[in-house]
Amino acid sequence: LTFRKDGEIVSTMQEEPLDLALLPFPYKDDFSDIENQIIYYESSRGCPYQCGYCLSSVEQGVRFVPLEKVLPDLQKFLDAKVPQVKFIDRTFNCKKSHAMAIWKYLHEHDNGVTNFHFEITADIIDQEAIDFLKTVRKGLFQFEIGVQSTNPHTIHAINRNVNFDKLAGIVKQIKAGENIHQHLDLIAGLPYEDYATFRKSFNDVYGLGADNLQLGFLKFIHGSQLREQDWGARFAPDPPYEVLSTPWMTYAELRRLHDAAEAVERIHNSGRFALTEELALQTGIRPYDLYLMLGERMAARQGRWSLDNLTRLVYDVFLSLGAKASALRNAMILDRLATDNTGYLP
Repeated sequence: LTFRKDGEIVSTMQEEPLDLALLPFPYKDDFSDIENQIIYYESSRGCPYQCGYCLSSVEQGVRFVPLEKVLPDLQKFLDAKVPQVKFIDRTFNCKKSHAMAIWKYLHEHDNGVTNFHFEITADIIDQEAIDFLKTVRKGLFQFEIGVQSTNPHTIHAINRNVNFDKLAGIVKQIKAGENIHQHLDLIAGLPYEDYATFRKSFNDVYGLGADNLQLGFLKFIHGSQLREQDWGARFAPDPPYEVLSTPWMTYAELRRLHDAAEAVERIHNSGRFALTEELALQTGIRPYDLYLMLGERMAARQGRWSLDNLTRLVYDVFLSLGAKASALRNAMILDRLATDNTGYLP
């Protein structure tokens, strides 16, 4: 902090990193300042990985808040029965003993209401952790797992050392427990990722059956490796500095990915068409091609999409793929009744 005092400029800049044990609890004890909002909490700073798109790679090492401080803080959230707590740790499970201690505490003190969200690296989870995670209440934990790409050249170029086959096996084991909501992330616009390889990355990740697939776009953050290097990419001059084109991906191709991403968010991630999507994929169409078709139809129509209009779009597109009309209608009825408590059918 820099401020004026008695006409002089005073700076409190310190050379050494702040002792995280000294950080105060960031919320009022009655949580009246954040009613009906998501709560964010950190138990560590820094990241052991050196991913080229991320600013966390600039700072070396990881510092952890002592468990003697973390666990009482978490108990305050549990006592207040807040709906959700999102850990902002860049890689929550990079230190197994730290992660397991927190997970076990939350499991043992579960209030039956609060959900805890963690960004994790799946391929370093061992069997002991998997076996434990299968015992927790459904809805207690939610995982966000960054895959980013399944193209080996891209993974090498951005300094990620992730074994996709191992990651895939662990994601499937967690999914088999049917108690932890999983988000898988992809990033479009990375080095050596062209339209065809991204389509493959999408289909690879979709095939893991995660509850939520986040299709994001590369941001050229100040200080990150991919911004500092001149590798021929173009990006927007204003925040969040989103990629516009790369030597491997044109602007037009990235716009098509935006269309697909919108359809994934509105149709797949909403969870409103789960059975219907399965029926469409049984026609033989690949997942990416399905969502691109939906996304382009959505982009061609101006204005907001009501649920009924979205339902009509899904019906028309899936029927055109060869899905049987009676089976399609039955699936859509089941999906609507499972996700809407009004009982209204369009």
